[in-house]
Amino acid sequence: MSHSAVCEPGQKRPLRPGGGLRDSSEEQEPSCSQYFSSKAVTGNRLSSQFFNQQCVDLAKALLGKVLVRRHADGTELRGRVVETEAYLGGEDKASHSAGGKRTERNAAMFMKPGTIYVYPIYGIYLCMNISSQ
Repeated sequence: MSHSAVCEPGQKRPLRPGGGLRDSSEEQEPSCSQYFSSKAVTGNRLSSQFFNQQCVDLAKALLGKVLVRRHADGTELRGRVVETEAYLGGEDKASHSAGGKRTERNAAMFMKPGTIYVYPIYGIYLCMNISSQ
């Protein structure tokens, strides 16, 4: 089920009747999402210059931003950045680019600022990195 509609600020999301387990085919799509205001959906796209900053500063600046992925069929996936970490590149032993070692897996970490690097962790989650200076 997609949650593509949005609420105006202050508008409440309609409650779904009933509770507990239900057949998902019986669920109706909500008229809006409680997590995104219309401002978040129509906001300005971040420029490439936004990502061209030190990693600690970029990590702070990304908090609260909404990432949007538009598919060819028009569907959108959205997620608000609620947590960030900053790794200091080659000198940071916790970084995938520690020691300046380049591999096929971490190649995006050496590309221009704003390049996205997604990798699986624990066999069930996906983690996303964004390269910076």
